[in-house]
Amino acid sequence: MSDIDNQFVQIPFKVYRDEKLFKKIKDCLLLYEYLQYRVWRGEHSADKYNLYNNYFKRGLLASAVSVKTLANVLGRKEKTIRMQRNLLKEYGFIKTEYSMITIRNKEGKLVTTKPYIYILGRHIDGKPLYYANEV
Repeated sequence: MSDIDNQFVQIPFKVYRDEKLFKKIKDCLLLYEYLQYRVWRGEHSADKYNLYNNYFKRGLLASAVSVKTLANVLGRKEKTIRMQRNLLKEYGFIKTEYSMITIRNKEGKLVTTKPYIYILGRHIDGKPLYYANEV
C-alpha cells in the first residue's frame, strides 16, 4: 500500500454547515475530491506536465487532468465538468492556470499542449493547506 492510500480527502465541515454554499457546490464535491487525489506529491515518470518540479517544489498542490478524462472517470458530461470547475473556482476551492507545455504523445512525437493546471492549495513542511479551508 502506498502513502497516498493512507491519506484522506479534506473538505472542511463549514462547507456542510453553510446551507447556501453547500446547495451551490454539492454536485462539485466529487470533482474536488478527485482533483485532490490527483495532486502530485513526488517525482514520477508519469508526471508528463512536470507538476512536481513546476508546482510542488514551489509549495503548491497542483493536478492536471483533462476535462475528457474527468468526464469519463466521474461519469459526467464534459460540459458539466467545466461548469463544476468554474463553480469551484468561483467559490475559492481551486485556482486554475494554463501552461504551454511540450510533451511526447503516444506515438512519441513532441506536441505542444495547453492543459488546465488545477491548484488546490499549498503545503508547508509536507502539510497540505487547501484553499477550501479558507472559504
